[in-house]
Amino acid sequence: MNIKKYQQLLQEETRRYRKLIFEYNESEIWSDLSIEDRESILLAIDDDKGPDFADEYAEEDWLKIPDVIKNYIDLSVYKKKNDVSTIDRDAWTYMRGTLYIITDDERYSNTAEMQKMIANKIGSKNNIEDIKKQIITYAADNGTGAIMNLNRDTQRMSKEKDPIFKEPTDGFAPGVDPLAAIRRPGSNWTGD
Repeated sequence: MNIKKYQQLLQEETRRYRKLIFEYNESEIWSDLSIEDRESILLAIDDDKGPDFADEYAEEDWLKIPDVIKNYIDLSVYKKKNDVSTIDRDAWTYMRGTLYIITDDERYSNTAEMQKMIANKIGSKNNIEDIKKQIITYAADNGTGAIMNLNRDTQRMSKEKDPIFKEPTDGFAPGVDPLAAIRRPGSNWTGD
């Protein structure tokens, strides 16, 4: 067998393999869709293809739907991407905040300790570049709640070099009269 024939066979087998992998994923995509989404997909198929497919196949498993019908459905549009676009906005906010805290050497005195703690929690190497890459995967895999907890733990662990807001001793900020807000001109407070 010559090399060109071998390459051609390899390409054909690779295409077939990719198609089988995607067909397996189609079943997962179909099961993740709501019944309403399934019905709208099935209703989009031309009427001349047979009876109302939405009533007949909306609640069926993907593998039980006849190939004649499946050939008209493109589920690749509904495939969820496992990348940054699946991370919701809140997760992005917490993730950015966490990265800001662990890289701000001017404000925090223990950035190296915080980076080590995060590396242990998300399963990455203890260098900032790897942490930046792995934290995105961690947020995508574990959701907003997990990244929010990671951000909270990082904030609790952080030690500011020169805190801007010092803890007041009497419950109020130093130099602020607690009654000044209600004694301002135009207020109805009489001092009672």
